[in-house]
Amino acid sequence: MRQDSEFLAHPPYAIRGHVTPSGEIRAKYEFSPLGGSGGRDATINRKWSEVYEGVEQKARLHRDGPGCGPFSFEIRAWTSAQMIHRTLPIDSN
Repeated sequence: MRQDSEFLAHPPYAIRGHVTPSGEIRAKYEFSPLGGSGGRDATINRKWSEVYEGVEQKARLHRDGPGCGPFSFEIRAWTSAQMIHRTLPIDSN
């Protein structure tokens, strides 16, 4: 079970960051292959004006700021092949 916890705790793909009160996004994209070599990362910085311009439904947002925040986020992802080849036991406790 510990091996499965490690698998879930360390996804090959992740975006971690935060949104400031003024709507700026500061994040980092990370790729760490399960084999351990060939990883990469990238810093993501977006001002609110860039976020606003990229949104299709602008009527729902304020041009001068997001109206929420600050908050942090973490998005974790695995490929379907990684999940299929992995057997995660169900804990009966």
